[in-house]
Amino acid sequence: MVLNPVNVTSRLVETLQRDGRQVLAASLARQRWFGGKGRQLTGVRLLDHASVPEASAPTTLIIVEVCYEDASREAYAIPMVVRPRTDPQSTPLLTLQAPEGPVDVWDATHDGDACLVLVDGIRHQRRWAGVSGRFTCRHTAIGESLLSLPIQSARVVSAEQSNTSVVYDDRLILKLIRKLDAGLNPDFEIMEFLTVHTSYRHVPRLVGHIQYEGAEFSATAGVLQTFIPNHGDGWDYALRHLKALLAQQFSAGFFQEMRQLGQITAELHLALASDSSNPAFSPEGITPDDLAGWQHDMESQVRTVMAELRTEPARAGAGAFDLTEESVTILEAACVKRLADLSCLLHTPVAKIRSHGDYHLGQVLKTDQGFTIIDFEGEPARPLADRRRKACPLKDVAGMLRSFNYAANAALRSAPSYAEHNRTVVTAWETGVAHSFLEGYFEAAPPGETSFLPSSREDALRVVRVFQLDKAIYELRYELRNRPDWLAIPLQGLQALLRENGA
Repeated sequence: MVLNPVNVTSRLVETLQRDGRQVLAASLARQRWFGGKGRQLTGVRLLDHASVPEASAPTTLIIVEVCYEDASREAYAIPMVVRPRTDPQSTPLLTLQAPEGPVDVWDATHDGDACLVLVDGIRHQRRWAGVSGRFTCRHTAIGESLLSLPIQSARVVSAEQSNTSVVYDDRLILKLIRKLDAGLNPDFEIMEFLTVHTSYRHVPRLVGHIQYEGAEFSATAGVLQTFIPNHGDGWDYALRHLKALLAQQFSAGFFQEMRQLGQITAELHLALASDSSNPAFSPEGITPDDLAGWQHDMESQVRTVMAELRTEPARAGAGAFDLTEESVTILEAACVKRLADLSCLLHTPVAKIRSHGDYHLGQVLKTDQGFTIIDFEGEPARPLADRRRKACPLKDVAGMLRSFNYAANAALRSAPSYAEHNRTVVTAWETGVAHSFLEGYFEAAPPGETSFLPSSREDALRVVRVFQLDKAIYELRYELRNRPDWLAIPLQGLQALLRENGA
């Protein structure tokens, strides 16, 4: 069956305009990238659509607005490709009755030909016009060279959730941004800055991007970067090392690698702070108002989470931890008191800068040469404006240290037994990797010589502990709501942090 692209696209658009909620609600709920699972949808409105005429099968870039019961709204990008009706192994987004007969509408990221057309659009810097906006493709100077080679294959990465990535010939990777937030996506913005304006090379290089410019908003829709051959992310690498360690297979080289990770983390921060002429990246002095705002947000989170911790389900999942009203009140007071250590950032002038924003072992890839840092979007649940704000980069350091703690406890949980010997081993491991990471970081960015750090290592560590505490509170909230049987990990982490230098 040969499909008429104009007729099929017209029928698709007509269906979405008339019955968007009815035909897409169930499909959206099945998508890993859809963030509205569990929320009541009141509508799905077609915002814009653009045909991709270069595709061999009718392909349309769709933007829908999802409306919820609480009146909030989100925009999602869904590239769609239409194929003749078959007996598929999986479920299409929807089925249409076209003049040529029944047809299936699929997410185009699972269609190799459609994926090749998207990267070809970046190669040729194409523009795909919509009804109220357009999709504009651009490549960098580096991208022009890399895209000159023919691309033969495309495969979708199955592990991602909030976005969808497509790998081309194991050379390039296109991240399609699903939830479109008005403004520049930090992943694109930071990679462009690092690729074009710095010599920092422990990140993928930006090859190109797809930008949507519409009547209602503009947003980054896709980011094309170099694909980094790797042996998995840092989380998997750490767990493999811990498994071997618990089997009494010690590797001193791992600690040296963590020192190197600390070094490239500091070098990333130095690169992000290197251009005072670019308003989006120029370092700015931390002010008392900044500090007050950060402390207020942290304290609010402490109060909220501690209120949840007082509930009966939380006490049931806490295991050996005593969550009486009195003990939680003492813990809450100790956490709030520790937030005052952020004042170290005002002892001497300290700059706030752009940073990773969601840094942990899952955000680094283990390569033959060491590590590559990926994914600069920040915490997906936070508004885009918050993710683009400058902050103290020691928050990144704290995130990685908390990740070490989680890896240690995850390894302990999966060990054949909870023997005291195993706990002693993983505790020593966590202390060793944290020390190695910090040594590497402060070697590359010495306190007193680096604009975004306090003047002394002691003050820098006090600030790191505050951010670790804030991260542990965030983890506590997550575990309370999603994995109550993991509550002991952030609770143990909080108590250990409060013991350092006294609560």
